[in-house]
Amino acid sequence: MMKISHNLGVLLVTALLGGCFSAPVVSQQNTRSESVAVQQKQAKVYSATVSRVSDGDSLQVIDQHGRKRKLRFAYIDAPELQQAHGEASRKALQDVLGKQVEVTVFGRDRYRRELVKVSVAGHDLSLRQLQQGHAWHYQSYAKRDQAADDYAAYAAAQQQAKQNRIGLWRAREAQAPWAFRQQSRQGETVN
Repeated sequence: MMKISHNLGVLLVTALLGGCFSAPVVSQQNTRSESVAVQQKQAKVYSATVSRVSDGDSLQVIDQHGRKRKLRFAYIDAPELQQAHGEASRKALQDVLGKQVEVTVFGRDRYRRELVKVSVAGHDLSLRQLQQGHAWHYQSYAKRDQAADDYAAYAAAQQQAKQNRIGLWRAREAQAPWAFRQQSRQGETVN
């Protein structure tokens, strides 16, 4: 009897310890929403005052510590200033000059600008730019990194503006900023 209970005890301890030291079961799918959720938890949020509107997707702000910061709206792309509708896109943001904004930072771009979501009184400026037809939803980046609910709202806003021929969508064939930049670069190399 003692030998049976000893063997049973060893089996029980082995099973318990084996469970403690075995590799955790991890889902093979790291879904987009899980990685976006992690990214959003790591996002930095601060308040600032808008000091300059550079173009339809870029601002300069002064944070609560008096530091100047250059911002680039994440997940949208506005026309370049030299491009059709570029000035109109920039002017659409002029009303936020001097206003207090909430900035959510997702990272930095290659020019060291903070990639951000900017809100004024709880309203997302990027979404507003899309609704008014002043920008494109930058889907190639957004598909991978943007929160699903924001992605859906941005895509719907662009589709609605396009359907109603608002802003840049009045043009028969509006040229996307990334295509304009590529064409400009190719023209520079030809000269």
